[in-house]
Amino acid sequence: MKLSTALLARGFLVDLVDEEIYLTDNACLSQSKYSYNWRCHDDWGFLTATLRRLRLGTLIRTGESARPFRLSQPEQVLNEQKLTSLFTYQHVPSRPLYPDGADDPDVFRERLYGLKIPIAGLDSHVALLVKALSAVGCFTHSSCDGYQVDGPYGSPASLYVSLAGEISTEWARYLINQAISAGANLPDLFIAEHEDYSGTITTEEDVAATRLACTRRQAIELALFIYNNRFLLRQQRLQWINDFRSQAGVINETSVSVPAREPIRFRVRLSDRTGFMVEFTVSGFRELEADCRAVFTSWLLINPYGKREREWPDQHQLDELEEDRLHIEDALTALLAPDSGEPEDPDEYIRLHRKSLMLRGHAERLDRRRQRDLSPVLQIEITSPGQPARWRAPWGDCKPVRMRVVRTGANLHPDNWQFVFRRTALSGRKSATDSWLLLWMGFREAFRD
Repeated sequence: MKLSTALLARGFLVDLVDEEIYLTDNACLSQSKYSYNWRCHDDWGFLTATLRRLRLGTLIRTGESARPFRLSQPEQVLNEQKLTSLFTYQHVPSRPLYPDGADDPDVFRERLYGLKIPIAGLDSHVALLVKALSAVGCFTHSSCDGYQVDGPYGSPASLYVSLAGEISTEWARYLINQAISAGANLPDLFIAEHEDYSGTITTEEDVAATRLACTRRQAIELALFIYNNRFLLRQQRLQWINDFRSQAGVINETSVSVPAREPIRFRVRLSDRTGFMVEFTVSGFRELEADCRAVFTSWLLINPYGKREREWPDQHQLDELEEDRLHIEDALTALLAPDSGEPEDPDEYIRLHRKSLMLRGHAERLDRRRQRDLSPVLQIEITSPGQPARWRAPWGDCKPVRMRVVRTGANLHPDNWQFVFRRTALSGRKSATDSWLLLWMGFREAFRD
């Protein structure tokens, strides 16, 4: 295989011009808030390290905006050893990223491209597919190129790319159909749909060595078709959006057919350091968020004697406010004549009434802050209802996954609380997320079997 073809299949968005290979500006070339906490954040840095590992030279800056980097070595044929080494890369643990509003049809229509995800945060055999889908405005949020029984996480897993929302799912279905119509051989790829109308480009669970290698080749074949035809597909996308909106979600007869599936449900168990537990069942990430918020806002009531990390420092201020408010209300009662609905001193009554409202509002804000600051760190576990309980951590982690309320900022009302979910099996920035959808995807990943 030629070097330029191999690099593109690996996910490096390169161009070949007069036997010279260029890394284009379509690649992720600068760090952003979407970059992963990885040794080589950007594609040019990761490509430099890859070329050095394969002894294929380095990258040279060109000063051009469209093709900012050129490989120091020209086009050449890669031998089998270097080709295998190019695709030999450690499995990337799930680092899902869900763009804000990606499942909104209006956002989908306005944004021509998806996010530029660093190749260092993607598995070798799905990197190009994720980038190609993004290049034609199909939003994704997690991926895996599969692994076998003796893989890094024990049980086998199939190749998949998860799609953000119904509209990206249907757009991906259209892209697969176009690839098949153009002659692409994709017998093992299909779209699995979920109860929230999102979907996943995936394969069957058979991950024997020969089948896994075959499905990986199909993923790259689909990715090459999409990326090489991205300009035409972008033009078709505008008309497709209009058709999608007019049909109101009606599936085209040429769509990839999939069997109907029952809604996915999980039994969730939250527990604190004392062992106190609350269980409930959810069938989607929005329901998960609503139930977890309800549990957190009531935890101090249902388990008032749970172990707290520390005493709340402003409790005396809250007690003083409540005491002052009670005195004001007693004074208001005294101002009212026993036999008359009118106060003896209306001005004094108005002043005390306003002060009472002010104290009540201040006390409510303090109480919400107390509720937020004393909310415990809870461990979250899941199981599949209707089966013998097999409690697992989200993502199938070997160590606990914990959730807590962020105790900074001015969002005191429980509806505005921000939650963080930390995977203790990982470390650094990659160990935490604040997305309920990604936590839900972690549920599914834990029970992929």
